[in-house]
Amino acid sequence: MDDDSSFIGRRLKQTGGLLLGGAQKQVQDYKGKFESLKGVYDEFLSKLIISYDSTKIDTNFVDKFFGKRNLKFAGLDGTVLKYDVFDLLIFFAGAYPAYGSIKIEDNGESIITYDEKYLEHGVGVSSVLPVYISEVPQMDQTLLVRAEDGEIDHSIS
Repeated sequence: MDDDSSFIGRRLKQTGGLLLGGAQKQVQDYKGKFESLKGVYDEFLSKLIISYDSTKIDTNFVDKFFGKRNLKFAGLDGTVLKYDVFDLLIFFAGAYPAYGSIKIEDNGESIITYDEKYLEHGVGVSSVLPVYISEVPQMDQTLLVRAEDGEIDHSIS
C-alpha cells in the first residue's frame, strides 16, 4: 500500500513536510541574522568592551565616553512566568523601572543613588492571564491540526 493512498499516510507526509519546512526556514533566518552581524564585533563591539578591576571604575573611560562624572540611569527589570494549576495555565508578566544617578569619584569608586519614589511606590506594569488548557489552541492557531484543504480538523484538534 502506498503511503499517499491512506488518510494517515497523507497526514503524516503533510505534517512532516510542515515540520521540515518550518525547521529549514528557522535555520535560514538564523543564517541571515548571523550573516548580517558579521564584522559587528570586530568593527564596533570590541571597541566598547574594556576589561577593568571590578571594584573600581575606569575614570579615563568614563571621561572619554560620557564627558562627565555624574551620570543618570534608568534600569528596567522584567519577568515572564507560566504556572500550571489544575486545568489552567496562568501567565504572568511584569516590568518595573528604577531611576537614579551614579557619581564617579576620582579614585574610581562610585556612589549610587536611587530615586526612591519608583522603588517604594511600585510604579510598573504587570499582567496576569489565566487560560484554560483546552482554550490554548484557539489562541495559538499554530497548534491546530488542519485538514488537507486547510480547514481546522476538529476530529483531532
